Amino acid sequence: MNRLMTAMVLTGHGGLERYEWREDWPVPAPGRMEALIRVGACGLNNTDINTRTGWYSRTVTHATTGDAGAMAGEEDAEWGAPV
Repeated sequence: MNRLMTAMVLTGHGGLERYEWREDWPVPAPGRMEALIRVGACGLNNTDINTRTGWYSRTVTHATTGDAGAMAGEEDAEWGAPV
């Protein structure tokens, strides 16, 4: 099995420039009771976009048009995760 795969990696809050196409991403090793699957296609939804723009950030307290990344710090947790 290959040890590397291609991946679209989100590197932080911001615009589309925060996505990186990588051809050297390590293939994850499944743990006990887990399975590794090959993904042929995937989708992108509003939750993905809102996460990238920082809309779920604790510091963003109002509606945004996609510029929340300017207000959210890299250390600012999302989805209630601890900082």
